Amino acid sequence: MVYAIQQLILNLKIADKMAVLNLMDDSQEDPLIGGASPNNVPQNMTALRNYVTGLNPCSFQTTSRPLDRPEMGAASSRWPSPSVAYGVISISCDKDPETLINQLSYEWARFGSYLKIKELQAVETITPFQIYFVYSLTHCQTLIDEQREILRIAQDKMHQEDYFVTRDLPRRWGYCFLLLCSLRMNVPRIPKHSEPVIMLKLPASIQTCRKVLHLEVDKRQLDFITHLVQYAKKAGIYAQWWGPHAHPTEGVDWNSLPGDIKRAAKFAVKTTNYNASMTSTNVHGFLDLNDIIHVCKPNGSVVKLLTGRECLTSLFKFKDSSSLIAEVHQQVPLGPVSLVYPNTPEGEKLMTSLAKQLAAFAIGYLGDQKIDQTFINNFLKTYINPQLIHEAPQCEWDPDPPRTIRVSRRLCYRCIRRTGMVERCGPPI
Repeated sequence: MVYAIQQLILNLKIADKMAVLNLMDDSQEDPLIGGASPNNVPQNMTALRNYVTGLNPCSFQTTSRPLDRPEMGAASSRWPSPSVAYGVISISCDKDPETLINQLSYEWARFGSYLKIKELQAVETITPFQIYFVYSLTHCQTLIDEQREILRIAQDKMHQEDYFVTRDLPRRWGYCFLLLCSLRMNVPRIPKHSEPVIMLKLPASIQTCRKVLHLEVDKRQLDFITHLVQYAKKAGIYAQWWGPHAHPTEGVDWNSLPGDIKRAAKFAVKTTNYNASMTSTNVHGFLDLNDIIHVCKPNGSVVKLLTGRECLTSLFKFKDSSSLIAEVHQQVPLGPVSLVYPNTPEGEKLMTSLAKQLAAFAIGYLGDQKIDQTFINNFLKTYINPQLIHEAPQCEWDPDPPRTIRVSRRLCYRCIRRTGMVERCGPPI
């Protein structure tokens, strides 16, 4: 093992001359070894144990191989060796850590060992809030970026309303820098509601449906984030971004009131049903859904301001007037938009037509709903790619249920080249 650590340091120096191998133990005042030369690695295992977390008699593999069962033959070689010890090391360098660790793992594997890589946590975090009724199969990084934007908008509005001044809160909260927050997708842990063993045997898709968003923040900013989330919920910012059904709430523990625990259990069950009844599809051709359009009266007075997300969730509906689109997620402007909708035959047909030719579907559908033509033109100009608007007259709209569109053969072939999906083009004219 000493030789392997020495070779590890040599390869580190080849990749980065300033690299340092840190065999860390919190109880040691000077945990650095091998910073200058591999010869600094202690040759004695007792001395080396003082620098490596986990190198103690209890860390050795206790489940020995079944040597008393020779009938297993070669299968016994797959059992872990009883003389293997697992230590924890940390690496600090000036180069890209991903590239360096990949090179390091390759060299380390040449000696018959492997590295299990885990990123170190920079700050102490806590997950004070859980967000229910948000589709759990959405791209996680998209949700994280949208959550940070929600907190930023809440901070700006609170600063404009002098929220911190009127409530005797620190004024610096109105303009201080928001530390990075993150979201975890985990099954909620609810006291007095044990986790059945049979749940662990369910398929991965069902397991994912049981997960909800957990907001992970820096412990030092807990009070600040609590005010931001509560304000964003009350001001309707969460409803504007993730739909009116999105419900952020504080987590429960054994000290929570019985009513809060029962409510959390009810939310967990309903969120599972929500995720299981929804599906999503990526649609190309949108611009920036964060832009705002005006809803005006015939005399020109502004009635309301709507974003692209609010337009999509409120304008397109089923025959029973329920919303066709439950959630709208877009990570970057001009990027693909993830539309979450009910997994029903009617919803599938409508979303297939919408994804086939976005502009033609919007013109035909909104025209059937007797929506003002000026608003339709503003909607197309603000949120839809001009190329799709230019190609829309070449499509044929069928107003009868299930309200489909047919595209010309030339556009059909162009759609195949652009998206690589034949089924979205439908039957050509």
